[in-house]
Amino acid sequence: MSTQTRSSTPGPYPTTKPKGISPPIEIASPST
Repeated sequence: MSTQTRSSTPGPYPTTKPKGISPPIEIASPST
């Protein structure tokens, strides 16, 4: 899960910020 979030998110974002954006991105990634 951590790897998927990092891949979806750019990079400048820390591990704490992407956590909130993880749900939407994780669901959209597999869906696409």
